[in-house]
Amino acid sequence: MLIQIINSLPKLHSLSLHQTKDLLCADQLLILCSTRLTSEITKIYLEKMNQIQEIYFLMILCSSMTYLIVDLLKLFLQTIFNKINRT
Repeated sequence: MLIQIINSLPKLHSLSLHQTKDLLCADQLLILCSTRLTSEITKIYLEKMNQIQEIYFLMILCSSMTYLIVDLLKLFLQTIFNKINRT
């Protein structure tokens, strides 16, 4: 669905996502790599990241990206607090 939205808005320059959970499996990512996308998105803000593959997906989907913000501080703090609570 995200691919369809981006393809239908070719003049879109920035994108803000809450999270990218379960966007693509490996086979779908290979298909995406083989298609030609004309996205002009250069700025992306990702509020929640679960896996580094989400960044790879966005890099492929938005090949013109020059600016990426990921809210890693929140993820970092959650990890620390989870470890503290386990001990």
